[in-house]
Amino acid sequence: MRTTLYLILLISLNACLGNYPTTTPSSSNVSKISKEEKVKEGVSNHVKTAFASVGSYKNFKFGELYMLKPKEILELDEMIEKKNQLPLLYEYYGDSLEQVIEAQDVKIAFKKQEIQDKGIYPWYEINHIFAIQPVTGDSATVYEYDFEVYPNYTIKEARQHMMLPLSKKEYSTFKIFMNQSPVYESSNYGWANEMNSSFYTTCYAALESETEYKGELLKTIIRMTDYIRANNQFNEKDFTLKVVQEWEKVNLPEVVSVGKYEKLAPFISKVDEVDVITGYQLNHIVKEDSVSKSGYSFLFDLNFVLTSVKEK
Repeated sequence: MRTTLYLILLISLNACLGNYPTTTPSSSNVSKISKEEKVKEGVSNHVKTAFASVGSYKNFKFGELYMLKPKEILELDEMIEKKNQLPLLYEYYGDSLEQVIEAQDVKIAFKKQEIQDKGIYPWYEINHIFAIQPVTGDSATVYEYDFEVYPNYTIKEARQHMMLPLSKKEYSTFKIFMNQSPVYESSNYGWANEMNSSFYTTCYAALESETEYKGELLKTIIRMTDYIRANNQFNEKDFTLKVVQEWEKVNLPEVVSVGKYEKLAPFISKVDEVDVITGYQLNHIVKEDSVSKSGYSFLFDLNFVLTSVKEK
């Protein structure tokens, strides 16, 4: 289930099987800091080259660095781990423990030779969010990719997860969001800090878990950022009504402000024979008489992303 943004009304990669995140960089771990920075540099250089003819590159976020290990290296890791545990098993092996350790050393040596002969090596994976801004104009396109990186820090594979064109205004707000600038303000600093922290924590968690509507979710978050900065609060009924009216101005200008908008209501679905709120629905009644109603039904997911519009 997606992490929902509803919590903001009250109060930033998923690892693949077999992936191993590096430890958090520290002053005592210079090699891993250097390796991570080199991976990021390799990715940035690749993006700059790939998009050189399109526009300028702006780095916004790198995710956690993962090491991807082929099965042969995983097998070697298991062998080494087993050898490290053998000295603790003296009571089990007795005087034959030394021979068991030597036999394990032989297995490890053969596996290392196999890995070397086959040219097998681990590589890295990292998520990256960046923007490309045309030479002329203030608009931009935001991208999200997973990059697999060779040990020499060149790109092995790139998988796109999002490509989102943004207007000048949207891009300006996007930068505010990515910089985690305050959206709530108050003389009560404790309240403002709590609200801002909850907003950004929940938004980033939602973005990381979203797969189907990531671009639409980011656009919705940009709208939310503008809305909260303007109102210092979030009213889901008013917010979704504004989203609907903006959509109608573009797609159904003849019905804007015609008829009436019903109240935002939970959308109930059956999940394992249990009624569950899976989103929200807002109906725009354009025509109504004693017999029937006609208009449009707007469906939002739990993050207030507009996911469908149906004529009633």
